[in-house]
Amino acid sequence: MPDQTEALTAVMLGRDERAGIQSAMLSRGEDYFVCQISLNIPGFPKKLEGDSTLIAMLSHSLTDKICSQPLDKVELDNGAGLALLMLFCGGSDEARLAKLAGISIEENDSWGRVADIDVITGKGSLSRADFGLESRKCILCAGNSKECARNKRHNYEELRARMQVLIGDACARRG
Repeated sequence: MPDQTEALTAVMLGRDERAGIQSAMLSRGEDYFVCQISLNIPGFPKKLEGDSTLIAMLSHSLTDKICSQPLDKVELDNGAGLALLMLFCGGSDEARLAKLAGISIEENDSWGRVADIDVITGKGSLSRADFGLESRKCILCAGNSKECARNKRHNYEELRARMQVLIGDACARRG
């Protein structure tokens, strides 16, 4: 495993790569939006067994919920972990529906708790707050996940173990 400085640098470079691809996709015009599916994996490395299978499942679930197929897809595997970026044509109403579908997956599918489904438009990312919704809950204690992370309430090993169980359960259901 790389040291913490190397790992953080790899994560930052990976996030920069994602942002560059988002910008390139969105440069097609204002009637486009990007759905980015990634996983909330704490610690390093930003990968766990079965993560690619879960990304594929999340992609299928999202496109089923929004009844649309992407115009373009980019799969990334870098220091920030796996990500799937999908370009869709549609205005703000379609982007909002996609974000609501993503939130539904994150909240209602047991394995959705591992998912991070972002919807990005030319004006920026849509958030739960845009819909008057509360922040995500922690997968261990059901507190505010951002507060738990900021206050380091749980150790990475415990969080990663829970994530691995959720990913394993999802992969087992796929059969």
